[in-house]
Amino acid sequence: LKDLNIYTNYNFKHNNSLNIEYIISLFVIPKTIYSLKKVILMAKKYEISYLVVGNGSKIIFKNKYVNKMIILLNENFEKIEIEKNKLHVLSGTNLSKIIKYGHLFNIGGMEKLIGIPATLGGAIFKNAGAHNLTISDFIENVSFIDENGEFKTISNVDCRFSYRNSIFVNKRKWVIVSATLTLSYIDVNEANKIIKDTLLYRVNNQPINKKNCGSVFKNPNGYKAYELIQQSIFEKLNVNDAIMSKKHCNFIENIGNCTNYDVIKLISLVQQKVLEKTGILLEKEVEII
Repeated sequence: LKDLNIYTNYNFKHNNSLNIEYIISLFVIPKTIYSLKKVILMAKKYEISYLVVGNGSKIIFKNKYVNKMIILLNENFEKIEIEKNKLHVLSGTNLSKIIKYGHLFNIGGMEKLIGIPATLGGAIFKNAGAHNLTISDFIENVSFIDENGEFKTISNVDCRFSYRNSIFVNKRKWVIVSATLTLSYIDVNEANKIIKDTLLYRVNNQPINKKNCGSVFKNPNGYKAYELIQQSIFEKLNVNDAIMSKKHCNFIENIGNCTNYDVIKLISLVQQKVLEKTGILLEKEVEII
């Protein structure tokens, strides 16, 4: 298929934001909705388990050798179309591109989500957010292909969005293809100022130019995860080259060649120390699969 690249024993190091080396047994890059559908039908026919990744920023695999089919929806799967103040967007499109595209037509509202290292599909899956804003605030509907290769569209309400959660978290075989976003008419100069401030905040408070996977833990009800970590851990924690970021302790950085095992060990070490000190078990925002 000319719209489909298939690799065996693929080195996934440059497809995940921590730059951890994994070997993927079957790695698939579809370029069209039709080729994506063919991949899902193939997986069903041969009973191959599959997982979709975008920027690979919230996934840590348990094993270095990943014995499943990984479907990449990133730059190979991006497109934006405009209709008045609505954008129809393919799921591999990065959030920052969507925001900047909207500004060409004086529509926006998503500016505070700038800098989240996610594709639209990944953002919808986890209902990504920042600064009291989430992607679900802009979603009108989401289209996906189910495990039988059927194309379906559901409304915002049916996506069951909640804090870092959506229906897609429990429906692993549904592959998000696209979404319709409803934006507002804006003053682009003011919106650019919000972008500038948001990015400045990220630069000052997060290790954005380092190899990291974004926030590691969810904020428990009524608390901030990083504050609980600060209260509980006074020394610099690391497992080999996986370290708790000095800039923001809810981030883990790879300062060399850390492995998935190092990161998983560091995550449970932080959980253990916070639980001992505060009685609160931090829930992971990253997924260990």
